[in-house]
Amino acid sequence: CPFASCRTPSPEHPTQTSPSQPPPARTMPTDVVLHIYDVSEAPALQAVNKALRAVGTGAFHGAVEVYGQEWSYGGVEEGTGVFSCPPKGCTAHVYRESVPMGQTAMSHSEVNLLLAELEQEWPGRDYDLLAHNCCHFSEELCKRLQVPEAFPKWVKSLAGAGAKVSHAVVGTVDKAGELVDAGKQVRGADSDEAYKIGDLTRGLWATGKQAVAATIQAGQESRHGDSYKFGDFSRGVVSKLRSG
Repeated sequence: CPFASCRTPSPEHPTQTSPSQPPPARTMPTDVVLHIYDVSEAPALQAVNKALRAVGTGAFHGAVEVYGQEWSYGGVEEGTGVFSCPPKGCTAHVYRESVPMGQTAMSHSEVNLLLAELEQEWPGRDYDLLAHNCCHFSEELCKRLQVPEAFPKWVKSLAGAGAKVSHAVVGTVDKAGELVDAGKQVRGADSDEAYKIGDLTRGLWATGKQAVAATIQAGQESRHGDSYKFGDFSRGVVSKLRSG
């Protein structure tokens, strides 16, 4: 789920549970069910989730039930982040609904082996609020169980949108830093010197001039000339589009 409540499981929200012994009466194939929770008991968030659910998103905790046990993932400092609880019984969140995912043809012992692998592949320290959370784990478990139903996009769409925004912000910040450094160079300062008002603007201007000059040069080269002629910039744009 895209919220920190999955990051510190309480004693009622155990971090690791060994796969249980298969009940003798159960035979394959068996049902697989995705259980969806609101991430908080707060009525306001539950109301928001109800509204967001109608448009295909929301802030949810996800878990997968197979062979009578529910499995999910959370963040911890040491060990695996995979944990289990009774179906619909995760006390750190508020149960909302269940989504049947079809049946798996794997036996109980095969599922136990799969869960043991996932415990090694999903350490708690790798938990990421937006890019590697309980909903991503649930999707991976359903995929490995080879269930016929597609994982519902609305379960993790909010986290996906948040991850895209986060990456965009990081990229913007990195680019701004590069422009500020270019502005410092214009006024003859080292990149590790303190920022001065105008450095960003100077960097934008310097970078823009360099881009224009490179485009004009490409235009000149496209007509095999060595001095500027009217139209070289346009020819350079066309040349870059063709080569790019």
